[in-house]
Amino acid sequence: MKTSEPRTAYTTAVRQLAMRAMSKAELYEKLVRQGYPAEEADDAVAAVTERGYIDEDAYARSLVKRYAKRGYGHRAVFARLRAHGLDAKVIEPALEELEYDEDMLVKLALKHLKGETGAEAVRRAGAALYRRGYTPEQIKTALRNAGTETDE
Repeated sequence: MKTSEPRTAYTTAVRQLAMRAMSKAELYEKLVRQGYPAEEADDAVAAVTERGYIDEDAYARSLVKRYAKRGYGHRAVFARLRAHGLDAKVIEPALEELEYDEDMLVKLALKHLKGETGAEAVRRAGAALYRRGYTPEQIKTALRNAGTETDE
């Protein structure tokens, strides 16, 4: 019969990372929320990092790909990676792999226009694309390519 050992922050951290990748900050927060003392959570994060169980560079690249597929622009992807607890020095190299997909942006513009071409529809679509992290220049081009006249 196998006896179960008491759970430690380290074993919990390993189990969490076996389920999904995460940043050091996410893992730390998860451990603290589960009731481990801050110092024990810190030690566990340091131990799994030292053993190579956390690779924030690879995690950032995978998140960039995920958010790019969902139609998010540079600014929004940066903000989302920061929300995952990643540092700017990890995010910036990962963002270099983010390619601007003009066709996807035009499709998003058409989706937000909902068949309308009036000034209010163009404004709403432009605002939605801006919230997704695209630049005003990218938005103007996409709206123009979607068949609208943009003066803004």
